[in-house]
This record gives sequence, structure tokens and C-alpha cells, in this order.
Amino acid sequence: MYAWSRDPASAGVAVRRDRGRVSRRDASASYHNGSNPAGVKPNNGSSYHVIPDTAVLAGDLTCARHTALASAPVTECSHSGSNLVCVQRPSLAERTHIALAGPGVHSLTGAARQSQSSSVESVNEQRLNLAPAISRSKIAGRLREHAAAWQQAGASAEVMKIITEGYRIPFSCDRGLVPTFRSPRNGLGCLEYKAWLVSTLPELIAVGAIREVAEQPHVTALVNVIPKATPGKYRLIVDLRPLNQFVLERSFSYETHSVFRDVLEDGDDMISFDLESGYYHVDVAVEDQKFLGFELFGKRYVFCVLPFGLRDACYAFTEVCKVPVGRIRALGIRVLPYLDDFLCALQNMSAEIADEARQVFERLGFLINFAKSVTVPTKRIENLGFVVDTRAMTYELTPRRMQKFIAAADTLNRESGKNGLVPARLVARVTGHIAAAALLLERRGRLHTRYLNHSVHGAAANRAWDSLVRLGDGARAELNFWQELLPTLGPAPIRRPVRPAATVRIASDASDFAWGGVVLVAPLGVFDMASTGALPTGVTDGMLSAPLARGTFSDVEAARSSTWRELHGSALVLESFVQAGLRDQVVDLQVDNLGSSFIFANAGSQNRGLDDELDLHPEVLHLEQTAADARLDLMLTWVPRDLNQAADDVSKLVDPYNYALEASIFAELGALFGPFDVDRFSDAKNARLGRFNSRYWSPGTEAVDAFSVSWANVCNWVHPPLPLIARSIGKLRDDRGHGTLLLPRWPSSTWWPMLFPQGRSPVRRVLRINEHPRAFFAFESAARLGHGLRAPWTMLAVAVDFRELPRHI
Repeated sequence: MYAWSRDPASAGVAVRRDRGRVSRRDASASYHNGSNPAGVKPNNGSSYHVIPDTAVLAGDLTCARHTALASAPVTECSHSGSNLVCVQRPSLAERTHIALAGPGVHSLTGAARQSQSSSVESVNEQRLNLAPAISRSKIAGRLREHAAAWQQAGASAEVMKIITEGYRIPFSCDRGLVPTFRSPRNGLGCLEYKAWLVSTLPELIAVGAIREVAEQPHVTALVNVIPKATPGKYRLIVDLRPLNQFVLERSFSYETHSVFRDVLEDGDDMISFDLESGYYHVDVAVEDQKFLGFELFGKRYVFCVLPFGLRDACYAFTEVCKVPVGRIRALGIRVLPYLDDFLCALQNMSAEIADEARQVFERLGFLINFAKSVTVPTKRIENLGFVVDTRAMTYELTPRRMQKFIAAADTLNRESGKNGLVPARLVARVTGHIAAAALLLERRGRLHTRYLNHSVHGAAANRAWDSLVRLGDGARAELNFWQELLPTLGPAPIRRPVRPAATVRIASDASDFAWGGVVLVAPLGVFDMASTGALPTGVTDGMLSAPLARGTFSDVEAARSSTWRELHGSALVLESFVQAGLRDQVVDLQVDNLGSSFIFANAGSQNRGLDDELDLHPEVLHLEQTAADARLDLMLTWVPRDLNQAADDVSKLVDPYNYALEASIFAELGALFGPFDVDRFSDAKNARLGRFNSRYWSPGTEAVDAFSVSWANVCNWVHPPLPLIARSIGKLRDDRGHGTLLLPRWPSSTWWPMLFPQGRSPVRRVLRINEHPRAFFAFESAARLGHGLRAPWTMLAVAVDFRELPRHI
């Protein structure tokens, strides 16, 4: 353990004797030159400053030699025999950093008390950031230096090859067939921001991100400099589109808050880590660096690390980061990884646990940007543009992001008022903010951007973002909607609201010449019977079956598509019943057109008619406005047609998760863990129990959407689709339910710590399914043919019981 004390003569340096950490308050303080007994060769003008361990252990760093110097701050520190060797070099960043590369030693910033002989304990209770460890120390090659740790952490063969040999670009053709390319020019920003670029190139060389080469690279890309949103900050852009057309596009998905919200719990403590120049940690194999070249000021360079702009870079970096994420989740900590940003959550997170999470990254060679990290557990934290509050269990936009959102909308409104033409880029900026805030906006975000997106569809197809586009009436109306909404936009709940059961059911249909509808079920008193005239009514078990609505289409309307007629007819049916007194109800409007129900559920459509205008979206807005005026909670539900048309519609549905465990294995599990009462994810064909919930309408189903009903007081059989595993565990937890989950054995997955947290676990028994010789998952079509599919990974039957556990486990 290092022991530090305050140096009263060092211009305000506050240090502490606390678990090997150093708190520094004044970046102007420094230590003076000393000898180099370690024999380490300094680079880049570095000087070495050696402090004997005896002085360190005595808490004395204030001798005459060490207080006289006003040179550059310490940037690297390591042990050499009985000495602490400090490497000093001028900082290449705008801020000063102290990097202590010894084990467990990191600089801290916070509200530190002065102390002559002990530690500095006072910190900001709300937020304490570890100071940035290294600004421009070498990043390239660090992961390779820790290859043994990667192997020990269980890295896959693919990841180990990247760590030890460097990343190889996955070309879609033979490398020898990739044509040479040399950009004839660079962007104008290289001249406009030349001073910044000149100072940045040495930094990129210092961290090992680029190197100068003598020969012309195989691909020499265009580079440009653009300003960031923060004044005085800039970004170097490398246009790798000529290369990307020869690079495989490997599909993968980011983990986002849309999934992480299901694993957050009331009162969770949170921390976050941001990696220092994240992509630069992943080396590119020397053989492939020639494809990542550029020229500046008469010199040629190539990237030695993953560059921004390479098609496969996000995939490669995400695969590498799965290793530390898996190790942290093995600690029982829930993690949201998004590129080089990691949000961690845990009930009652101690400083020791937070430290363990940090050490996972450092043992693998990652450098953490402590200036952007939050390392002291808190219940309110900023992450990916949101403020996550686990006390209130809400999300909200950060103030900065809200300001940018409002500014983008105001700019678009101002520019469009001049002559009606605006750069497509301004429109895309607004719709981008809306899409990024989908967690708060939900359905509204899609419903009120269709016309804005339509206005730039041509520019988007041609990537002509500087071209001028005209905002039509629909786009202007959407822009006005957002300008009115944004100042009042408040927090949104982390927990997904449970939709109440329908109180009114209405059937709607449209033929090629008319539309019609009938109320199937409604409570007594819903309709104003005086306004329904002599329309037929009836009462069954206290529920009203009432009035009919009907009308005809004009010749022009009759010529429209069946989906348009179905949506238009549904809107007219609903409007008719609103006029008959329908108010303040949860309405299930049943249609037999699958397209119309999907479009409504998706909050509209970008489908264009023959006149290149939005064809179906106006009818969705008609439905939405009618429902809003009557304060109705409206859903459109698809039901199958009569006769053979039902089979025709259903046969066109493709559900990749429409499978079930082989019946005999299910029976054995029932004997071990059951008996089960309800199959939560099934349909009429593959249900393993008489009671089941289904995704779509299906004969015999108890509920369409299993999450809309309670899972309490029954023994549940839960074989969820892979994307719904976390939500299913959360549903059992929230309803205090019990039953058996059928899951893949994925310890690094987001939901794993929900089952195996620190403390009391809901798991009662676990059985490996794949070890059974007859275990396979039968698709409906495969079952008819008498064969099925064995899962490519180990499957677990996990018996859980949340009934006796506290709400936070």
C-alpha cells in the first residue's frame, strides 16, 4: 500500500492514505527531476523522478528536492526495487492527468480535506469521479501485453486472435482483389482547423493510433475535421466508404436501455466506466494497416488501431468488450455495455464491489477515462444521454441533450420560415434527436416523425444531406408538435406500464364498396342510447351488445388498397361510436387485415402512394385523433377471417420463436418441477398445457401478450423468446411468481445476474436439458414431419420462486 501525505508547498496537491489511491486537486503541482536507477529509457522527452519507498512509507514527499521543481506532472509511475519511479513528460492534452500504472493506484478528484499525516476523506457524496488516468500514454498494444489475463478471463478463440495478432478486416473478397484507392483531396476542415490538426497528429502517434509510412498505402482515404458540439472541440473524420464496399457487414445488436430497463430495480446503486479512446485499444494486424491510410501535409499515415468509419469496427469492438462485461456480470453486477461506455447496477453496491468492477477492465489492459466515469455508487446517473434515477425509477433527458433537442427544432423552424426550403441535414438532426429519445417518447416518437422522414427520403437515399428539401404541411405540423411538447417533456417510468384489459370490444371490417362495425362487448351505460336511435341492442350478463355502424366508399376510395380501406373504415367505425357516446374506455378494435393492425401498432407507415405522398399514415392519425378526443386507450387487434382466408393469413406469418420443448421431456420436467398451470409463451399448436398465453390471437388463448396478466398464484412454465428473457424474469419478480424458466446457459448475458445475484437467489433447482438424448425444440412444421432441432447451446431448466424473497434480491 502506498501512503501519501499533503505537501503544503506543492501548490495545493491533496493526497490520501486510502487503499492506494491518490487525490490531486491542483494540476499545476509537480515533482522535480531525479535519477533513473531503474535504467528505463525515457521517450518523447520524458524525465524520470525517483522517490524512495522510505519517504513514501513515512508519508514525506516534501523534501527540498521535491518541492523545488515546477516541471511537468507525473504521468507514469512504477516500482523499481525499493523506489517508486515516476515518468514525467509534458501533457499533450488540454487537461493534466496523473497516471499511476502500479496495481491499485489511481488519482482521484473530489472535495479533499487537507491533512498532514493521514488521509483525505471528504468527498462529494453525490458524485466522485476518478481523475483521468492517462491522457496520451500509449494505448495501442496494451491488450496484447495482458494476453494472459484475456485467456484466463475466458476470451473466445476469435477474440484471442484479435488480442494477440491484431484485428484482420473481414473482406467480402480476396484481399488481393481489393482495388487501390487514393483520395484526390481532403476535406476543407483540414485547412480551416489546421492548427488543431497539426497538434493532434503527434498525439495520435504518441498513443500508437497511427504511424507514418514511406510507401503509398493501398487505400488512402479522405480525411476531414469537423467541430464538435462543445466549443473548441473537433473531430477527425476518415471517409472509408471506398473500402467499406469490400468489407463484410456482420450483423449484431447493441444492448440499450430498452432492454436494460427490465433488469433495473428500485433503489439500485449505479456506477459507470468510460474507456479512454476505446477503439484505440484494439490493434489492427500489420498486414491490414495498408488499407487504412491517409495523407496530410505531404506525409503518409496508416491507422494501427480500429478507426472510426470502418464498417466492421463496431462489431469487432463489441465482441472484444464482451469479455470484461461477462466477468463483471459474473460478480452479480448488471451491466449495460454500449461501445466504450459501461453502466453497472447493483443493490447496495459497496466501494469494494465497485472497485472490483473497475479492476476487471484494468487487468485486461484497458485505460479508463476517469473524467467521464462515475466510480462512487449513486442512485442518479447520466448515461447515453439519459438521467437514470433508481429512487424515482425514471428516465429523463439530460439538460444538455434537451437543450440540443430544442435548439435543433428551433433552428429547423426558423430556417423553414424563410422560403420553405431547408437543408436535409437540419431535418435529420431533429428526427435523430426524436429517435434517440425513444425511451421517453415511445409511440409518439414514431407517430409524429413520418412526414419529417418523408421530406428527406430522397436525400437519405442519395446521401445528399446538404441538398435542400421542402417541408410540407404534415412535416410542419409535426415540427410544431415537438416545439410545443419539448418544454413540458418530463421523466418517463423505467418500468413498462401494464396495459389494462379492454372494457369495450368492437369488430370492424371493410369490403370493396362499404365499411361496417359492431360493438361486441361494452359495460352498461357506456353509450348514450338516445343517440343510437332505433339501432338494435342487447344485454348479456350485464354487458351491452350495441349499435351497428355502416357506410359506403366513394369510387375513388373503393379503388384504394385493402389495407387503406381497412384503416379508413376502422377510423369511421370508431368515430361513429364516439358520436354514440363512447368515452373514457379501453377499446379493442378488432380487424381482419393483418397489415392494418401491424401499421397501427407500429405508429404509422412510410408507405407512399402513386403521388409519392404518404398513403396510410393519415388514416392512423385519424384513428389516433379520434381516440384522443374521446380519451380512449385504443388498440387494433388482428383476428382471423372466416373460412379458408384465416389459414391464408396465418400461413404468411413468420414467427422465429414459434417452437416448444419436446413433449416427453416437458412431461419429465413437469414431474420434477411441476405440476405447471400456465404456458406463458405458446399458441394453439404447440401449447404444452391447457392454459396458455400467445403472441397473436389463437383459439383457446387466455391472453394475447403474457405480460398483460398476473403471473402470481400459479406455477408458470416460461419458455420465452430470447429477447424477452430479462423481461420474463422481471415479470416473475414483480408479480412474486414461481415456476420454471427454460433458458440458454449464457453467464455473460444481461439477465444472468437477475437469477444469480449477490445475496439470496430465487433459483431453487437447475437441470441441464441438452444432456438428455431426446431433448430438442420442435417447430410447428418440423413437428408435423416428425423431427426437430437441437439447440446449439446448453439449455437450462431453472426452477425459481420469488414468493418469499424481498423485492430487491
